[in-house]
Amino acid sequence: TDALLRLPEYRHYKFGDDLGIKEERELLGQFGNIPVFIVNHPASIKFFNLKRRPNHFGPRAYSIDLLTPKLGEMIGGGVREEECGYLKNQLRDSRLGEYLTAQGRNPVEAFAEYFETVRQEPNLGKAGYGIGFERFVAFLIGSNDILDTIAYRTLQPANYS
Repeated sequence: TDALLRLPEYRHYKFGDDLGIKEERELLGQFGNIPVFIVNHPASIKFFNLKRRPNHFGPRAYSIDLLTPKLGEMIGGGVREEECGYLKNQLRDSRLGEYLTAQGRNPVEAFAEYFETVRQEPNLGKAGYGIGFERFVAFLIGSNDILDTIAYRTLQPANYS
């Protein structure tokens, strides 16, 4: 919500809207075009397995994204939910759950192996992150073209030189 309030056209957004590259660049500009962390995203825009916490606007996920100039999100992370009952409900309520249901599939059955793994593991609390390696390299070399950072491209655009 704080990130949305910093946008000049924030009245056009509501809680749960995701930021596009235009909005990300606007936020970065407000901080002098240095990397910026966005935390505690609306739960509806994050994967179902992230731990949620209540908020007066709506549920938020324990999540973090690092935005970088030119290329946007470079790192994304979050705290994983370890309680299977919550996870199953979150899956059913997620866009992925809705999609699987619309396809005639039971979302919980589709993720049965995942739920069995979660059930077997001790509840120690888990968190993780992922880094877009090519975006990281592009940031280091000051490029805004991801194609500059891919060492071996199997599919190259016909007009790329």
